[in-house]
Amino acid sequence: WPEDVDAALEAWGMAIGPFRALDLVGNDIPWGVRVQRAERPVPPHQPRVGDALCEAGLYGQKTGRGWYLYDEATPKGRPYEEARALILRESQALGITRRTICPAEIVGRCVVALIVEGLAMLREGRAARASDIDMVYVTGYGFPAAKAGPMRLADELGLTEVLDLARHYGQISGRSQTVWALTEAAQ
Repeated sequence: WPEDVDAALEAWGMAIGPFRALDLVGNDIPWGVRVQRAERPVPPHQPRVGDALCEAGLYGQKTGRGWYLYDEATPKGRPYEEARALILRESQALGITRRTICPAEIVGRCVVALIVEGLAMLREGRAARASDIDMVYVTGYGFPAAKAGPMRLADELGLTEVLDLARHYGQISGRSQTVWALTEAAQ
């Protein structure tokens, strides 16, 4: 559930969880980008649940409903049945078997994804240094300053461990082909 992801990452030290951030910015902003990407000859894999949320007009705080419900009683948002039902409906349509995911796995999946993308950015020349990536995440995206950034964590873990974790998470979710391509690009 969105609140599980946000709670795990916020407890780990992130300033704000990704679903809270999306509701704050407006879910329609990244949705517009996804709509444009879907028109490509080979569209990338995109988050169907986020699209369904926007198709239902649930843009976040500006509409009073998004991943969370916003009202006078809970101005910072709370989980609500309409969003849960939408998430379950889309999960079923995609053939996804839902399971409980512990906070450590949530943090691991998210941080490893940031690291793998950072490695790809370095390899493709979209970033000059790993420290530049860390600076953006710490100062711009609320990554815990005490943890110094995802690329610093990658140095501490070692590339082999990061790639093994990425492959492991990909196998759990049935997306091993996508994760394999990402990890190969990072090497």
